[in-house]
Amino acid sequence: MNAALLFTIQGSIEEIEEKVGGDLNRVSEFLILQKYAERFEKVFVFSDDKKDCSYLLPDNCYHIKLYNPLIYIIVGWLVLLYYTLRHRIKVIHLVGSPALPMIFIVNKLTEAKVVLDYNYMWYKSYITDTGKGVKNRLRKNSIVAAIVRQLEGFLVNNFVDYIMLGTEEAREIIKNEKKIMPIKKGIILHDFNPEKISPHKIFEKAKTKTIVFVGRLVPMKDPLTLINAFKIVKRKIEGVSLVICGDGELAEDCKKAGKENVYFLGFVDNIPSILKGANIYVQPSAYDPSPRSLLEAMAMGKPCIATRVGGVEHYLEGYGILVEPGNPEMLAEKIVYLLENPEVAKELGKKAREKMLKEHDLEKNIEKELEIVL
Repeated sequence: MNAALLFTIQGSIEEIEEKVGGDLNRVSEFLILQKYAERFEKVFVFSDDKKDCSYLLPDNCYHIKLYNPLIYIIVGWLVLLYYTLRHRIKVIHLVGSPALPMIFIVNKLTEAKVVLDYNYMWYKSYITDTGKGVKNRLRKNSIVAAIVRQLEGFLVNNFVDYIMLGTEEAREIIKNEKKIMPIKKGIILHDFNPEKISPHKIFEKAKTKTIVFVGRLVPMKDPLTLINAFKIVKRKIEGVSLVICGDGELAEDCKKAGKENVYFLGFVDNIPSILKGANIYVQPSAYDPSPRSLLEAMAMGKPCIATRVGGVEHYLEGYGILVEPGNPEMLAEKIVYLLENPEVAKELGKKAREKMLKEHDLEKNIEKELEIVL
């Protein structure tokens, strides 16, 4: 029995590896791949990579390169249909909604069941992508977004059999809620046990109350709002530091804006050790459907503050503090509150970890998914 795993367009294996600085052990897609590799004889992995990434995959996985997003969208479904028929693929797992064009009529012409890991709404990228450059300016287009939304809804409601809901926003598109499995988005929890991890060496230098952010330094994540909030926090509380992990197009702007007591680490290969030393974790995103780093911080038992955007509210409501995006004053106020009320912070961290262990263990959730589908 064989299966297929489809990576999203503009979310190729190469790009995923780059985003996490090569630390694929953090990437939920690769744990899903490992679980599929254990269950099926062969797993065919489709992506829009130009190079062969087979060396990153388990031995019984085969990388099918589609080279660019245009090929992926226009003829990718024909390639998938060919492989599904030839190798009798039984389950097709879509990693995110931008993979949807690949499954056009495939489940109508074959016996394969299609599972959508719906943690990101494709059309939203055409509204929220505020990056620099001509390409991003062209992408930020409400007309294109409306067209993509119709396409997304058509594909979700006609060619997907099961949905693993990662963001509550997606319910606005889903017409048949019976397709939604009783399983939530998860992360790889075994690497995020606070009792077995030592703090990163940066905390030998930053011997203060520390705020941590992990993520790409891009407009979507809005690290500049956090840096501006930190400037306000410093005026109210002595002995506080900000540690930022990640890289991206805003890196230089961030370094210019944040100087004293702000530590930029770039990509870090041991995120649990960074989270271990944090007093507070902050996710300042302008838009974010389901940020992995926030869930990791919750799993480490850290009190979290995040913006009320995308699917964040679904994860953090009652288990952390939510603020409005792009508001450094409000963000600073909540950071100060938690620093001045350590018992409240400790209780929020405890509740956050309990939630992750109970509902968001990816390993258990993928096993449940396969039990339902098979």
